[in-house]
Amino acid sequence: MAVLVNDGRKALAEYLTAQSGNYKFGLYTNNPGINAGTVMGDLTEATYSGYARQNTTFSPVAINGDGKAEATVSPVTFTHNGGIVSQVINGWFVYDTNKNKLIWCQPLAAPRSMGASGDEITIDPTFLFSQLP
Repeated sequence: MAVLVNDGRKALAEYLTAQSGNYKFGLYTNNPGINAGTVMGDLTEATYSGYARQNTTFSPVAINGDGKAEATVSPVTFTHNGGIVSQVINGWFVYDTNKNKLIWCQPLAAPRSMGASGDEITIDPTFLFSQLP
């Protein structure tokens, strides 16, 4: 069996995060039952007033104490602009606009309403590349 060593794991994670110029954060409103087979078509993207996908910026990749590659993302904030369209948000996703593929998705700890001017959702994740062998 081949072993992916720490430097290799870090190199693969660095390659993934180097593509982040093509990655956009977004929000979804449905409850799709997230699993490894989830695709963008399974998500209902938000459309509340002021909604737009947001750019991402990754920190340098590091190997944590468990030997896993990880990277953080600069916080991404979504804000309602006071228009008439409101929604309940159930989760967030990262989409690759170059490859037109869903990369990551995550339910929120609890649904959040985006219905009034100034309502905000801030996403501040750390990506743990534990799926790398």
